[in-house]
Amino acid sequence: TDEKVHGVVVGISPTEVYVDVGRKQAGFIPANELSNDPSAKPEDLVKIGDEMDLLIMKTNDQEGTVELSKKRYDAQEGADAVAKAAETGEVLVANIVEAVKGGLVAFVKGVRVFIPKSLAAGRNENLEDLVKTKQEIKIIESSKDGNRRKVIGSIRAVKEEKTTELKEKFWAEVEEGKTYTGTVKSLTKYGAFVDIGGVDGMVHISEMSWTRIGHPSEMFKEGQEVEVFVLALDAEKKKI
Repeated sequence: TDEKVHGVVVGISPTEVYVDVGRKQAGFIPANELSNDPSAKPEDLVKIGDEMDLLIMKTNDQEGTVELSKKRYDAQEGADAVAKAAETGEVLVANIVEAVKGGLVAFVKGVRVFIPKSLAAGRNENLEDLVKTKQEIKIIESSKDGNRRKVIGSIRAVKEEKTTELKEKFWAEVEEGKTYTGTVKSLTKYGAFVDIGGVDGMVHISEMSWTRIGHPSEMFKEGQEVEVFVLALDAEKKKI
């Protein structure tokens, strides 16, 4: 029990997968020991001839069988990888399996990860839309409480890092006199904020039209794509 073995898939049924592990006993993996996704079917996860590393759960010498688990092997290997990622800040890919009260349940390398709503989606994003997708995350906490491991992940941390990189790249290349295609982010009574590549610039109401307008909404609406010309930059205050 708990020994690691290498096996080859020799048969598949709706309830289990049959594996040759090089022993006299016939190896089998119950369907619920293949993956952490309860809705996944064995035939969708493996095919005959596939090789995999497994963990022995139980040996029955009378029946000549050995019960195996892939998800428990993955969890053991994954626990080390996840703990390391919490220290190094490495970005990992998570399979989002469920939306629950307060956030998302995901699995990374066989390890269950909870992603709180505040670290998963923006204010207007629906958590359900992320279920059954793969998302890049950072592990912000990995601790052990008795036999249970508590792992907290963040999708937002990755997005914010990418946004920071975009902004740095933008400020390194932006010049007065350049023209950009941007998206109107918001309107105020004195102008419009336009996203021109991860950075917002202000189009003052006086620079919207050669004719006088009373309010920016007469010219623009949020989400509209516009072409803008950079008049002035303040790199220190990050204003355009």
